[in-house]
Amino acid sequence: MEVPSVQGPPATALPPRSLFLDEFRKVHGNMDDDLKWCQREHAAHCFILDLGDLDLKEFTRAEIRELKEHNVRPLPPCPSRLLEYLNECPISRTYNFESKCDLDWAQYSIQSALRLFQGNFFPITDQTEAEIIRRAWLFVDTAFDNSEISVRTGEMESLASSNRRNGGRSAGDRKIHGHRTDFLFKHSNQEFGCSEVGKKDCGDSGTKEVHELGLKCTKMMKDQLVQLINDAPSSQKEDLVVVGLIMMGLKFRALVLDRPSTYICRSSRTAPLWFPSSERNVGSQLGALLALMAQVKVLVCYTFDKVNAPALITSQSFEELDTTYSLPPCPSSPRRRQKINHRSSSS
Repeated sequence: MEVPSVQGPPATALPPRSLFLDEFRKVHGNMDDDLKWCQREHAAHCFILDLGDLDLKEFTRAEIRELKEHNVRPLPPCPSRLLEYLNECPISRTYNFESKCDLDWAQYSIQSALRLFQGNFFPITDQTEAEIIRRAWLFVDTAFDNSEISVRTGEMESLASSNRRNGGRSAGDRKIHGHRTDFLFKHSNQEFGCSEVGKKDCGDSGTKEVHELGLKCTKMMKDQLVQLINDAPSSQKEDLVVVGLIMMGLKFRALVLDRPSTYICRSSRTAPLWFPSSERNVGSQLGALLALMAQVKVLVCYTFDKVNAPALITSQSFEELDTTYSLPPCPSSPRRRQKINHRSSSS
């Protein structure tokens, strides 16, 4: 058997009859008969040779070499300039993460934003919401790298919301899922904020923005505040705050939910800021966003410190059946009425 060289005919030309089809049938038999009797579908039924899944015991060394090298398209080499940089790049062992993290975060965020314009990410056309979160709002995801707060993205379910919606649930009831959020700021089972992202900015009166600002995000924030008040030591239950972020298109708002009196929560929102629309505005517009995000981070870390402050250890007792709340939870949302088909009802 003559083994063909690696540099065979061009990719557009049909290769001459070789061992591929013969050996394929040798191992897998007739495809039509195999599909009738097989218990599961395999890539071989589509005439796809998966070299990592073949039983190489059925082939000789020459046949294995032909399978691997016939008309092969190898990986191109890494650019020499990049290899030279990677091999010679000095890694500082004296880097102080705690003292330089915020400054590095700001620099990294600015560089990432510049790459979006140089890489033709804008304007927003067919990009998905997940792509906008991953690329444009990257500074939100990385703002808490030097803290104990974890940032989770990708339609995360709020545990605080789930606890409120399942309050009073018995063993026979079906569990109700909590609200989902695009960004969830948490530590263990404690939640300190949430965020909602929309692909398009339909104005301040847009349906999605009005719903997120006025109801969904604020209710989720109150659920989180109620949970934090229950978890905090008795001496640290005051002055707790929960944050929320609303991003619609390239517009950015911050929400702060506090508790000015015993039973009342107050939601305050900042004026809208915009992600830079051009490369020349990165310094001013992105700088304002980074400054606001740093302020939000201070609030989150402040609440985290109060909730996790050392508490006096006392003897434990049984849980009391007390239905009173230091802060009443949100009521359940009313169920939507089903539309009545007047034609069917009248007939």
